[in-house]
Amino acid sequence: MPGQGHAPLAHDYGVVTLVLHGRLDEVFVRDTQRCGRWELHYKPAGARHATATGPAGVRMFVMALGGDATAIDLPAGPRVLGGGVQAARALRIFASLAGPREHALPVGRDAVQRLVASLERDASAGTVVRPTWITEAHERIRAEDGCREPLGRLALRFRVHPGHLARTFRKHYDTSIGSFRRRVRAEHAIEHLIEGSRPLADLAHDLGYADQSHFTREFKRETGWAPGRFRTAAASWSRIPRD
Repeated sequence: MPGQGHAPLAHDYGVVTLVLHGRLDEVFVRDTQRCGRWELHYKPAGARHATATGPAGVRMFVMALGGDATAIDLPAGPRVLGGGVQAARALRIFASLAGPREHALPVGRDAVQRLVASLERDASAGTVVRPTWITEAHERIRAEDGCREPLGRLALRFRVHPGHLARTFRKHYDTSIGSFRRRVRAEHAIEHLIEGSRPLADLAHDLGYADQSHFTREFKRETGWAPGRFRTAAASWSRIPRD
């Protein structure tokens, strides 16, 4: 419900929250984290906080991370981990555990390990110093939406050899340009899927996939979902109950 929340408290376990609808504000001693729709938030054990929901209320999944999760190198403080592919992976894990909509179910060791391993991959990069040009190349690729600039032309734009661009990108982002582009395109697809009902074939064409089958294969490889099933699940779990 809008405006609901709780007074300051601290958990003796870490918590991952996936907001599906609305907004959740968590007020900590030093700052406030605002987690909006389709964002994943993490807070460690012992983080004293109060919460409040936004004007539209909030619908979310929450997982307590204890036991096996304590051995994983997660962030030391509260952090909004973002959305996109990572949120889609989390939804797959949460939805597989879901029973009656308002009840908590026990979480098995395998589910905790899968979720925490996913968080570890994205949260462990930390802050590093990168050459300005490779940061600009990274942001240019992230902005692509169906129009993929050839590697040679991208390298020419930054006045480097294509091989040097590829090696430097992998060194600083721990992934190839091709893998990063597949992930970014999946994230663009996620945005379209959760916001509308366009035919999948049209969406595949606009995002630069060869055809709908290509779209389905790549999207499932990145998120674990077929596009149509993801759209149905995201819409279903995002709906605020009216009773």
